[in-house]
Amino acid sequence: MPEHWKVEFDPNFYKYFKKIGRAEQKQILKYFKKIDGCENPRLFEKKLRHNLKEYWRYRVGNYRILVKLENNKCIVLVLEVGHRKEVYKK
Repeated sequence: MPEHWKVEFDPNFYKYFKKIGRAEQKQILKYFKKIDGCENPRLFEKKLRHNLKEYWRYRVGNYRILVKLENNKCIVLVLEVGHRKEVYKK
């Protein structure tokens, strides 16, 4: 039987999350409800490359959410959210 993945948020995620608009916050939380409990979170995301190759990203409107998959625990660890023009620069 396939395992279901759980979404967890890194404490630092909230400092980025508070900086975006209310409507976008709701959209992002709704997106994570879709992923929480799914069997394969890779269907919704894209693997990053180069210096970010250990991370994956989700796309919600103009925002990108960086996550790290903890395969041994079936956890999608949400690290950061930011506008698509800025999120990869950090």
